[in-house]
Order: sequence, then structure tokens, then C-alpha cells
Amino acid sequence: MANCITHAQSKAPSLQLETRSLSGEFPKRELESGEFDLAIAAYFDAAPNGFKIRTVFSDRFVCVCSERNAYLKTKQTTGDYLERRHLQIEVPPGVFAPVDQYLQGKKKRRNISLRIGNFLTPPAILAKTDLVLTCPLSLAESYKEMYPLTVAELPFWLPSIETKMIWHEKNQRDPFHAWLRERMAQVEGQVKTPESK
Repeated sequence: MANCITHAQSKAPSLQLETRSLSGEFPKRELESGEFDLAIAAYFDAAPNGFKIRTVFSDRFVCVCSERNAYLKTKQTTGDYLERRHLQIEVPPGVFAPVDQYLQGKKKRRNISLRIGNFLTPPAILAKTDLVLTCPLSLAESYKEMYPLTVAELPFWLPSIETKMIWHEKNQRDPFHAWLRERMAQVEGQVKTPESK
């Protein structure tokens, strides 16, 4: 977001940006009315009729925990992973975390000892507890920069998590909207798919 703001200040100094949290439901009304220009989330599967979708970032899942966490001294097998106590960042209602989908398919469950409703407090908690967090690598690396944490590979494979951007098709050819979409795609780190025409 900082990159987007910096670019906007130099290229469009009168631009005003506002972000809002999504509840987990697709914001169809807000995008149709123009209340939202874009919706960006990692839990959009497909775009409904009348909307455009673009994958803007792909990331893989890892574990992150305190440098002193006993998990790091194990062989880090699936069994070792399941024996740990886990912290979970709450996903929106109705969205099932990929790691829990995988474990459910194996008829296994992890011990979620703490659920957090934001992205700001987990690193401080991880640094002072024996909890393990499973999250995208980019998030884990940012936490590691703030606190003495270690990033470890998951003991099993999960599909990458894809962040997608959705907008109403009425804005598809609008020059400003196209500019905004490109800036937001760059903010996410890399452009994974070309925009559909």
C-alpha cells in the first residue's frame, strides 16, 4: 500500500484513497453502485456475471513461531505439527482455512489454542508463547522483521494462496480505473495474469 500511495502522490496528488475491510461475502452491491472501485481478497474463487477478476499475487504457506519454540527442535513432521498449539488469524465467516481443509481430508485436526481477529498482534504473541502460526510466506517474513521469529516449511503441501482483484465490468475501459488496477496489482508484489479485455 505504501508504494501505491507514493506513486499516487507523484502522479495523482489530488487522489483520495480509502480502504475498508470485507466481511467475507462478495461485495456485489458496493461494486455495482460504485461505492467500491475494487475488491481485493484471497478467498474469491470466481467472478459473478458482470464482473472482472484478476489474480495479482500468489504466495505459499509456511509456519512461523518464536526462535525458541520447541517445534523447531523436532523433525517437523505432520505429527510434530499436530502436537503443537496453534494460533489462527480468523478468516471471514464461511471461509475455511486451507490448512484445515487439508487436515480434514486426512481426518486430522490441529489444536487451535488462540484465534485473533487482526493481522497486527500475532507476531508479538508468537514471540512470547509456544504457539505456531500457519500463514502466507510474505506475512511470515514481515512478522520476522518485527520480532525474533523463525519461518519453517510446512510438513505437507498446500496449494498456493492467490490474491484476486475484482471490479464491475462497467469500469473495464475507464482510463482512471485501469490505472488504479495496475497500481494495485503492482502493490501486491507482482502481476501474475494479464488483465482480460
